[in-house]
Amino acid sequence: MNLKEKIQGLLIAIIFILALSFCSIVETTYTQNATVIQIKDDIALIETKDGYVWNFNARGLSLGDEVRLVMDNNHTYSIVSDDRVKRVKKIK
Repeated sequence: MNLKEKIQGLLIAIIFILALSFCSIVETTYTQNATVIQIKDDIALIETKDGYVWNFNARGLSLGDEVRLVMDNNHTYSIVSDDRVKRVKKIK
């Protein structure tokens, strides 16, 4: 195997690894809308339309606010209870 073939093989391997990494990042996040149902001691409880309840820092939110969540599914596509809230944005 000459140097050119080795470099081409290495580049193909790097591209393949980067493609898998990108797909993994994209597939682990999703968005969901929710409503603030309780605020206590700077912690907000929010409920999604399908009934799941999450909590996070309530800074800038009020009871009844609609929010959009960016969620991480922890690579467990069928288990929602272990998902994590990555970001919260108030819907105006």
